[in-house]
Amino acid sequence: MLNLKHTICPSCSTGCGITLISNNKELLGTYPYKRHEINEGKNCKNGRYCFTKYSFNKIDEPSIVNNGKLNESDFKSIIEQVTEDIKNVEPEQFGILCSGNSTNEELDLIKKFSENYGNRLFLYENGFVNLDKTAESYDDINNSKTILIIGDLYDENPLVARRVIMAKENGAKVICADNENKNTTSINSDKYIQF
Repeated sequence: MLNLKHTICPSCSTGCGITLISNNKELLGTYPYKRHEINEGKNCKNGRYCFTKYSFNKIDEPSIVNNGKLNESDFKSIIEQVTEDIKNVEPEQFGILCSGNSTNEELDLIKKFSENYGNRLFLYENGFVNLDKTAESYDDINNSKTILIIGDLYDENPLVARRVIMAKENGAKVICADNENKNTTSINSDKYIQF
């Protein structure tokens, strides 16, 4: 019997809604959660295929390297050791690098940890590291006058593509650059540049 479960996509920290499709604890696929307030039924490729990365295997007994040797341990001991090591380092001497693939709960804990210890917090998503500019919000896309898209955004990320469509409705010009002959984004753009 198929089971449908509304949940949050684990692929990044955006928080899109998905519906997991399962049968006897076996994940079979996903379907967009149509009434979810963040993505309103649109999921990117990572969201559509996130079920393939899920595993019922988890770490029950963590290990730690001591004196060059891997030894079984427990979470409490590892956390205590890391905490002790961090106390010996000045806050400005290190930063915390975390991924957009972290869960919302993980990111919240990392943020709290960073605030408590005065460390610098660096976030990255899809390979964009050490940006000197503030990232823009999805709402800023709606108000853009000209948008340059590299690749097939409409296929890769419908959530952002929806914002591009809204910008076009507001009069924005869309330019697509890609190495493919035709793709969904290029067909729906005002100008297409093939490279």
